[in-house]
Order: sequence, then structure tokens, then C-alpha cells
Amino acid sequence: MKGSLSAFLDLLYQKSPRQKKYIEAFLASCDDTYFERAEHFTQGLIELLARKELPLDYAVDAYIQLCSVVVSEKFFL
Repeated sequence: MKGSLSAFLDLLYQKSPRQKKYIEAFLASCDDTYFERAEHFTQGLIELLARKELPLDYAVDAYIQLCSVVVSEKFFL
């Protein structure tokens, strides 16, 4: 893994260590094409955040919040 994706995941793992096990299990099954696309997407996300003068933490916190909502919805369906 390299660059932008790595930066996003490193920050995510710091803020939400429990996610690491699940994400790394998923990433272990991914091919090179997935990583190329994920790196491209993450680089674009970081560029967008920079234009909006938002830190990477903003996107990581939003991801964590989204995961929390998804998990809570699973329990109430």
C-alpha cells in the first residue's frame, strides 16, 4: 500500500483500532487493480479536502460516523 490510501488508513486505525482487523482482512483479498483505484480515489478525496481547507481527519471522522450509523441500523431493522 502506498501514499494517500496508507495515510487515510493509518489515521483511521489510530482513531478506531477495532476497524483495523476487518479492513485488513478485506484488503488481503483485494487485487492490484483495487489498490490502484483506491489510491486514485483517496488522492482525489485528499485534494478535495485541501480545496475546502479541511483536514484528512474530517474524512476519517465521517467514515467512522457512517460505520456507526450502519451498525446501529442493523440492530434496529
